[in-house]
Amino acid sequence: MFRCPKCDHELKETPAPGTPCPICGTELVAQPPPELDPAWVAEKAAKQAAAADPPRPSRKVAVVILTSVMVAVLVVIVVMVMQRQPTAKGEALGGVEITITAPRPTMITVDGVKAGKTPQSIKLRGRTRPIEISGNGVTKTVTPDHDQTINLVP
Repeated sequence: MFRCPKCDHELKETPAPGTPCPICGTELVAQPPPELDPAWVAEKAAKQAAAADPPRPSRKVAVVILTSVMVAVLVVIVVMVMQRQPTAKGEALGGVEITITAPRPTMITVDGVKAGKTPQSIKLRGRTRPIEISGNGVTKTVTPDHDQTINLVP
């Protein structure tokens, strides 16, 4: 496309030199295309090349980061496990230990639930409600408020 320098009329094709403008009659002169600054052209080409291929981080960096995160998680887990409070058994809750014996090994039940064979030690939370211990043909009612030894002798 070509424009008339005087009336700014746009022509669809480039006219031959000396052709008059169809609107204002001014003689049209073909002008060479503007020259581009070589430094600007080189700078634009460099920017386009950088935008086309962005640098990718290496896999080594990703592996190091992932390994560091995994080690940190492992350290946190180990610290948490080592700082755990004691389990809720026996002495930790002010519990009592009841030792049950009999002249010969015999099956015992505590409050109707099988508890194993004698001799047996049972750790319970201290309480004032009595429990029933049965075995060897004997049933005894015990209040588990302190450590005791129960002998199931007929």
